[in-house]
Amino acid sequence: MIVVGADGTDRMRVGPSRSCDAAVSPDGSMLAFVRSSKFHRHPDLWRMNSDGSGLTQLTSDGHSSGPGWSPDGSQIAYVRGAEWGDRELFVMDADGSNQSRLTDTGPVEYGPADGRQMAV
Repeated sequence: MIVVGADGTDRMRVGPSRSCDAAVSPDGSMLAFVRSSKFHRHPDLWRMNSDGSGLTQLTSDGHSSGPGWSPDGSQIAYVRGAEWGDRELFVMDADGSNQSRLTDTGPVEYGPADGRQMAV
């Protein structure tokens, strides 16, 4: 994964390979992103500091995607569900604790729209 400044400068390669769908915390200090393991194609959410240190796995269900930070950076909303089945919105504390389901609607949901609202 490559982190780039808003003006396109200060490019820096950080984090592990097989990573995508990154969301930067409101204060710019952390990234939440999707990563698939080397031998398993199903994605989980991970978090790390913006300099590439502090890599932490947040989910282990194998079907998480679309991370988005709360405005204060204390929580991460995301989508979880079976690969071709029901997908729902969840939220957790930024450290991966207190995961809770927000929706139970049946149709496919996609990740949060921005740090202020969630698209369902």
